Parts: sequence; structure tokens; C-alpha cells
Amino acid sequence: MRRTRRGFTLIELLVVVAIIAVLISILLPSMNGARKLARRVHCGVNLRNIGQAMSTYASEEKEWIVGTPNGSGFAAFGPGGLTSYKGLPTTIWDWANPLRQRYLGDTNVEHDILERMSATREDTFHCLEVRELMRPFFGGSVSPGVVAGNRFATQLGNSYLTMWKMMMAGPGYAGTVAGYVSRPGSSQTAPIDWYTHPTDWETVPPDNYLPRIQQVGPASRKLFMMDGARYVTDGGIWDYDLDRTGIGAGSYSSSGPSFTRSREYAPDLPGFKLSYRHGSNAGRGVNGLFFDGHVSYLTVRQTRYHGLTTVSGSRLNSLGDMMPETRELLQGYSQGDILPD
Repeated sequence: MRRTRRGFTLIELLVVVAIIAVLISILLPSMNGARKLARRVHCGVNLRNIGQAMSTYASEEKEWIVGTPNGSGFAAFGPGGLTSYKGLPTTIWDWANPLRQRYLGDTNVEHDILERMSATREDTFHCLEVRELMRPFFGGSVSPGVVAGNRFATQLGNSYLTMWKMMMAGPGYAGTVAGYVSRPGSSQTAPIDWYTHPTDWETVPPDNYLPRIQQVGPASRKLFMMDGARYVTDGGIWDYDLDRTGIGAGSYSSSGPSFTRSREYAPDLPGFKLSYRHGSNAGRGVNGLFFDGHVSYLTVRQTRYHGLTTVSGSRLNSLGDMMPETRELLQGYSQGDILPD
């Protein structure tokens, strides 16, 4: 007697499909979370490699912080301006190109400015969470998206930013000459003044501060850089106030998370989501590289602590310029008081 094989009923098929759908709905968020965590770890590894290069640079350059006017960025302040300079930095505070060209793979210093900026959005300098296409930020008197008459190429946004307030000399150096640079194509030299910290921002460093690692304060508690992004959109929208470009100009630096007008770390401004790119909700945050070389994950609230991005011995100028979380931590301090680390 031949048996007939009974097929699945419609109800049984629907039950199987429903079970598969439930399993996918359970597993998919976990898989996405694992991928995001892997990208976060990848970004942290990048920062550790950058930190090693930064430390090597400092040991070779008398502790100067890479990208500062008296270090690798010094010649960018010379006659002719940033657009014509063919040396290591592409803009002021450019820490990335000096490290890339010395220690991280590219010894050709004669790339034009667009090629060199683009190269600092790849490999060690690229966080996998950064997938937005944008034009690099360029400050000063140059029109948005224009360098020497040529438009910036649209490219991946940059991934990491230094804290430019740590890269300026103290107010006591205002008006004094830091050194001399050669004029392009000439044997003549021109004096360069110190690029000094403004005295009307939320904090002011000691008058005698110079951007050298041993002067920032406890290296394990001071940030050299964090995840972040400076950019110009295709519509020409800058991520920074136009009247402040003379101070915070460049694609490689930020004013820091404790400052209310930070275009990179303020929650109501465009750059916020690009900087705090890891985690979600209360756990949203950034990877931070400290001057001693270690990397930590910092939530939004943790980054609001002023001491992470403020030079030791800094004085309070205005609590009103600080984020609400920062003001909470500094209740009782008045203008002119020296702030804790």
C-alpha cells in the first residue's frame, strides 16, 4: 500500500514564517549593536595609533604639541597664506598631515592641499562610523569651499579633532614674535607673532602657557583629541560662526564640548550627531585620546567637564559661555578664579 506525503498546511507555513520573523527581529538589533561596537573599537584603535605618533613627535620636537604654530604648523603662518603653502600642514592646527607624513605612511609632502586633506580622511584617520560626504572646512578670508580659485573636492568628513585652545600660547605672549619663517621662493624671512588665546572666551590659560605637552597639566586627564567633524556642506553651510573663523579656522580642531557655541559638540547645532557618533540616548558619546596615550569612551555628560579640555591653571572668564552641565560643576566659582583640573 503506497503512502501519500502530506504537505504543510497554510497555517503551519504562516506559523513558521512568523517564528522566523520574530527571530530576525530579536537578532537584528543585536547584530547591528555588535557592528556599531566593532566600529567604535576600530575608532579607538585608530586613536591609539595616532597617540603613539603624537608622542613620538613630541619627543623629537621638545614637547611641542603637533600642529601648533611653533611646531609643525609654524610655517603655515608665513607670508603667502595657507592656500599657497606647500609644506606639511594644510590649515592652522593641522596635526594630521605632519603625523601622516612622518610616521603613518606618506612621505610625499608636495601633494597639493586637496590631496593632502583628502588623505587625512582615510586609513588610520578614518573612523568607520563617518560615512557623510562633505567639503573640508577652511577658515580665514577664503570663501567657503574655495582654495586659490579651486573648489574643494567633496570627500568623507574628517573623523578626529584636537582642542585648539590647548594649541595657543597664553595671553602674556600677545604681540611678541615667536620666530621667523622663509618667504615662499625667497631667501627672505618674516616675523610671526604668537597665536595667543583670546581672553573673552569661557576660560583663559595662564599668561605664560605655551603649547607643550608638559604644560597642559596631568597628561592622563587632558584630552589631545576626540571624535569630531568640521565641514562645509554642498550648500555652502559652515559648521562654525563666520566671525570666529580667524580663531577656530581649519578642519582639524574644535573649541571643545564645554563651550556653548561649539559647532561640533553642542546638541542643538549641526555637528553634534557627527561628533557623538557612538552609542545612543544617555550612553551616546565619543572616543577621547589623552596626552598620556590612553583612549577612553566618554558620554556627552562626561565631555562637559571643563578640565578635560582646559589647560591647568586656567582662569574662569564667563560661566554664561559654558554648557549647563559645566555650570553645575563650577557653582561657586567667579570670574578670575583658577579652575580645578
